[in-house]
Amino acid sequence: NTGAGIHISGGSGLTIRNNIIKDNSSSHSYGGGGIYINSSSPQILNNEIYNNVARSDGGGGICFKDNSAGYVQFNRIYNNNNSTDAASGIMIDNSDPVIINNEIVNDLSFSSRTGIIIRNTANPLIKNNVVSKHYESGILVEDNGSGDIINNTITHNREHGIFLVADVDSIINNIISFNGGYGVRETIISYDPSVCNYNLFYDNSSGCYYDEGNIPYGT
Repeated sequence: NTGAGIHISGGSGLTIRNNIIKDNSSSHSYGGGGIYINSSSPQILNNEIYNNVARSDGGGGICFKDNSAGYVQFNRIYNNNNSTDAASGIMIDNSDPVIINNEIVNDLSFSSRTGIIIRNTANPLIKNNVVSKHYESGILVEDNGSGDIINNTITHNREHGIFLVADVDSIINNIISFNGGYGVRETIISYDPSVCNYNLFYDNSSGCYYDEGNIPYGT
């Protein structure tokens, strides 16, 4: 089913607190291995979410779909896996949740893919999280996704820290370090963030920021 561990839908404001959610597998595309949220606004607080698996276009740990919102706070989301085009940590699709004070960490294995994916007019707040050790990028913004990425530590991802295949409102005050590609990688000029200030870039293998898909600057 779409939510292998917990499935939340129908406008629910459920609170999920102090649970261990592990070893689940979604059998459906667009699902969530650990938690699947559809058209709802839950509070997901202080859980351990690990060793869950999602299929394509889902989220190994958590998947938000179809105008969902809510809070994800104080969770450890780690060692979740996925197939192609899914997020190992959190998939945010056409939804506007607040993702704050979480550890979203993996083991650099091939199936760990991307930590957070923001897509399809999603507009979340991503704040005060650790996003680390994913096989691809730490955060991917694509398909008209947007949002604010503030005060995060984005480190030790195999590809880029933040990969922009869409524009975001802001990238502010993040530590972006030790990533295998660029700290921030744009693809075309229209994907410039509205604001990109006060970030600390350190020892990203390809450089700090690749602007507009063709002009690398800062190492």
